[in-house]
Amino acid sequence: MANATLKTLSAKRVLVSSITLVLCCCALLAAAQGAGPEFDAWVQQQRGVALAKTLANISPAGTARGCVVAATSKDTSKDAPNYWYHWVRDSGLVMDALLGEYETTANATLAAALERTFLEYATFTLKNQNTRSRSASPTDPMGLGEPKYEVDGTPFLGDWGRPQLDGPALRASALMRFAQEYLRRGGSLATVRDLLYAPALPAKTAVKADLEVVSHNLGVPNFDLWEEVQGQHFYTTLVQRRSLLTGAAFARFFNDTGAADWYQQQATPLAPVLAGFWDGARKYIGATRDRTGGLDYKASNLDIAVVLGALHAHGDATDGFYAPDADQVLATLLALKDAHRAAFPINTRYRADLPPALGRYTEDRYYAGNPWFLTTLAAAETQYRVVARASAQNSLTVTPVSLPFFQDLVAGTGVTVAVGPVAKGTPQFTALTQALVRAADGFMQRVRVHSGAGGRMDEQIDRYTGFMLSATDLTWNYAAFLTAAAARERARAAYPPAF
Repeated sequence: MANATLKTLSAKRVLVSSITLVLCCCALLAAAQGAGPEFDAWVQQQRGVALAKTLANISPAGTARGCVVAATSKDTSKDAPNYWYHWVRDSGLVMDALLGEYETTANATLAAALERTFLEYATFTLKNQNTRSRSASPTDPMGLGEPKYEVDGTPFLGDWGRPQLDGPALRASALMRFAQEYLRRGGSLATVRDLLYAPALPAKTAVKADLEVVSHNLGVPNFDLWEEVQGQHFYTTLVQRRSLLTGAAFARFFNDTGAADWYQQQATPLAPVLAGFWDGARKYIGATRDRTGGLDYKASNLDIAVVLGALHAHGDATDGFYAPDADQVLATLLALKDAHRAAFPINTRYRADLPPALGRYTEDRYYAGNPWFLTTLAAAETQYRVVARASAQNSLTVTPVSLPFFQDLVAGTGVTVAVGPVAKGTPQFTALTQALVRAADGFMQRVRVHSGAGGRMDEQIDRYTGFMLSATDLTWNYAAFLTAAAARERARAAYPPAF
């Protein structure tokens, strides 16, 4: 979301007096509650708030139908950045989150409203794709790697970190997922063909166009999801792989067998490429390789983007590749927890009993570098999804790589952990899944106590005061809460003893 041109905070946000800090802690303490029925009720309440605020940021007044604004802030004179744009990445993730609601709701009115929203989003996407952008290149003639668009659907023409190649992959995956549920609910196959997938080349439909761009631009240097570093990225490559594998099956459904084979062939070599991001010396997955431009001070290469990639690629719902329960993903999450607990004063000055609020990476300088809501929610969602997957597989496997993660999880509880499989239903399995839920709930609590009135979540959490700052009502935050709450619900259904 952040542009490479970093902003600095005003002195009033950096120089926090001890009196302000005490007042902050008192205000936050009033919001803190323990887990239990009251906490369950809050999760459900905040899920409703998140859904309402997400929908409010889609096609708001003054924008074209189908536009997803990244946040409500648009006046940079008021100490917040202008996010009144349609980011391809953010919108794809928002739609993916809404699909969780669309797939599960029994409310016909809500389902119809969501269906209209997705179809308008697909139409807006076609407008984006059919207007040449500054990201255009020989392998991307229309510039679908463009990061963001104006709210009327025309490309942003200012300088930016281009291209960003995770956007087309995320958008295609969301639209394919929508098509499957839409057709399951009796939707029109003709509509899907007209808007989303027709085999003809050059591509004139939204999914086909994105899949062509993804498949012909693998390995092209591009900017990461934070729009700051140019190179090859774990996150981008993982979501590209997912879109191509899903796209192969989707193309085959439409009898586009040549394209299906092509997408599959392009996806296959990405597995060893992704394995190469593991840093054996540091014991975590590095975010970027082969940097060619952008910021040069991310020495640790430790970034929450890795965990987000595991969530957004949905390996736990597909082929299991780098799913949220992958041992290297869990090792990376542990490294992030340890680094960010130390990096952000709020984690040790207030409610040290809770898991730490997480940011993007420790060297972050955007708004002086702070925790974010969506990154903290990612830690919660990851652990809920580990529980659900372990239950589905009837076992939780601890490897030498993930052992430190599980040891940290149960530290001080008297529970011991050893390398090997832990069978579902055993006391050890129940103890470990309870520890996962307890930790995940803790991250949700951390989000709760830093949220604003009415469940509002701005982009970031001030590292010193714990109050919100930067872009107001960040849409991705609300989408992240939706997916975390849904993951919690699935985990409870999968293995009730964990709760």
